[in-house]
Amino acid sequence: MWALYAIGPELERRLGSARFLALYLLAALGGSVAVYLFGIAAVGASGAIYGMFAALFVLAKKLGYNAQGVLWLIGANAVITFVVPGISWQGHLGGLITGALVAAVFAFAPARNRSAIQWGGCAAVLIVLVALVLGLPPFAVQAELGIFG
Repeated sequence: MWALYAIGPELERRLGSARFLALYLLAALGGSVAVYLFGIAAVGASGAIYGMFAALFVLAKKLGYNAQGVLWLIGANAVITFVVPGISWQGHLGGLITGALVAAVFAFAPARNRSAIQWGGCAAVLIVLVALVLGLPPFAVQAELGIFG
């Protein structure tokens, strides 16, 4: 929650409240979908936080800012994810990828029809995430139970 407090206001200021909310919720869903597909269980909003990290990186690159600090933030948190037992790397990676995709849609949408493209991109990400859950089995659970086929 500290990360949300620390970087959330800056992202919300740059994106606006509605886009920030869409980014946060889609990154959280992306993390949850990754856990569904490749994990066993997870609790928390860390996928959404990782999505915000990715968005901060994408926006920094788009605006020409030095993104080295964000890379260090992502790297340090990734190390913690893989070193400390019991942390869901699946949720973190899913949130990071989803956050980067949504932020790229927001940052690089052409000026003409920008809002329509941005919201259409969010809808497309949502549809893909829902389709993944509806169309693919949870692989990690199947592996754990020895069920394949």
